[in-house]
Amino acid sequence: MVKKTTIQAILEGHVCAPGHRLYIVRDGPTVFYVGQSVDPPERVRGHLGLGELAFGGRDRLGYFIVDNLPEAQAWQVVLYTLEDCQAYLGAWDVDDAEQRLIDLARPALNVQGNRDPMPIPAKYKQSWNELIRLREVDG
Repeated sequence: MVKKTTIQAILEGHVCAPGHRLYIVRDGPTVFYVGQSVDPPERVRGHLGLGELAFGGRDRLGYFIVDNLPEAQAWQVVLYTLEDCQAYLGAWDVDDAEQRLIDLARPALNVQGNRDPMPIPAKYKQSWNELIRLREVDG
């Protein structure tokens, strides 16, 4: 069953989503990110460098969320089970479901597997972009 929540509810620890494996982070029609995890709420925290699924600290989505606080707290996080994606998208496994969601939603911040990312509207702050660029140059 599709479940909708917010960045704020996830950060406050109010979201439990057993069985959900995929997630979309969006603000209205603007889709920022599509991802998969065994625990999507914890992985969203991980993008911000928090919790057990941080994988080395804050990433592109995490910087983007921080840049756009406090407004980003109200952004929607949509959680899907594999069964949701099988019914709506015809996906056969989690990797296929993630790719089909990326193809459909064109998230602005997904790099891998995203042939046509949507542009980020000018109203959003993007200071993270310069930091990521500098890391890649120095890296």
